[in-house]
Amino acid sequence: MKKNLTTLARNVQQLKRTSFMLLLLSLLFTTRALSQKADGLQELGDLTSQDWKPTPDLNAAIATEQVKINSMLAAPALPATDRSLFLCYQRMLSYVQAEITGGNAVDAAILSSYEKVLVDAATEPDLKQLPLHGLSAMLPELLEALTALPVAAPAQAN
Repeated sequence: MKKNLTTLARNVQQLKRTSFMLLLLSLLFTTRALSQKADGLQELGDLTSQDWKPTPDLNAAIATEQVKINSMLAAPALPATDRSLFLCYQRMLSYVQAEITGGNAVDAAILSSYEKVLVDAATEPDLKQLPLHGLSAMLPELLEALTALPVAAPAQAN
């Protein structure tokens, strides 16, 4: 009888430890996803005041970004974290282009696409290795590609 109680106590303790570890891992994963979302949105700042390229130029800029990311994905022996990052960025570009084509504002398209990709990264095996703050680190490059360049006014002769 004593042996059965001891074994039962050990099993209960092991179950408690396992449950606690699973809880910690899920909290860690949730914190990682939420911190990435907050950091990316804070880093972007107010996008409503940006001067965006016209739609044909936006589509060309997104196509150029897609060609760059496709060449990076074609690299041999690409580490899993890099592959996840590039796949997430590729997916974000597709989402942004679809939303712009659908008539959404560029700033809203970028923000919602960023959030969609983070949700996808939490559930899809190919995207799960996304490094912490990896996608938010690529946002400035995307913003630069989509922002209209200021055109210098011609000098007036006196």
